[in-house]
Amino acid sequence: MARVTSPNIPGLNDFKGDIMHSSEYKSGREFQDKDLLVVGCGNSGMEISYDLCNSGANTSIIIRNPVHVVAREMIFIGMHLLKYFSLPTVDALVTLASKLKYGNLSKYGIYRQNEGPLLLKTTKGRNPVIDVGTIAKIQSGEIK
Repeated sequence: MARVTSPNIPGLNDFKGDIMHSSEYKSGREFQDKDLLVVGCGNSGMEISYDLCNSGANTSIIIRNPVHVVAREMIFIGMHLLKYFSLPTVDALVTLASKLKYGNLSKYGIYRQNEGPLLLKTTKGRNPVIDVGTIAKIQSGEIK
């Protein structure tokens, strides 16, 4: 398997600490009581942040781009609704459900994309973030 390289981030070469790509991540147990920064908030970044926090690491996450955050059930129901309703209607319902569940996430640096989550999946292959509990930890301040 080819080694995945980290993205080119200004200043990364000057960083004195360890750098690890998500493909190398195994468990948060070895990071207890350490300060960690997770770069990227896709599904991998969110799940790794959650695991690190639960393992006792002082976890922060950088979220650079807008993203839809949804619960697994929202996507499940949305997929079923697509049998009966148009994609824009289902996207509006899924987005509304996300807003009701998570509230305004912009105060945490999390902004929603303008296009709906199912439209983005269909047209660009971009998946929404399936929340595993990370948002609650961000909202409580456990993850910065």
